[in-house]
Amino acid sequence: LATKIHCPKKISMKQIVSLGSDGFTTNHLEAMELSVADTLGWHLHPPTSMRFIENFFPLIMCDVSDEFGVASALELSRFLTELSVCVYQFTSSNSKPSSVAIAAILLSISHFQLPHTIEDKFREL
Repeated sequence: LATKIHCPKKISMKQIVSLGSDGFTTNHLEAMELSVADTLGWHLHPPTSMRFIENFFPLIMCDVSDEFGVASALELSRFLTELSVCVYQFTSSNSKPSSVAIAAILLSISHFQLPHTIEDKFREL
């Protein structure tokens, strides 16, 4: 399943079966894929806090001229997001990945004292 989602080159079921020295059939592989997908509730590529930061950050920082401050704030946002996985409350189903990402971005903006206009842009989006 991971190769189907992340790999740019398509790999056929027959190729996968041959890699397994014919220890299983394409039918076995299809049944297992379906079982995994059903177990995961078809949430095969859920949104993450890091992906949210990567997509959202450029939108709110496009008018900021302080390149060092922007780069530092982005790095701190990523770091805070990585740290959040160590706290159960941020990884449970009660916390949305976008909420964790927004908190990390706002903290990094505040820490590096970037212009308050960014927070206004944040509210617009």
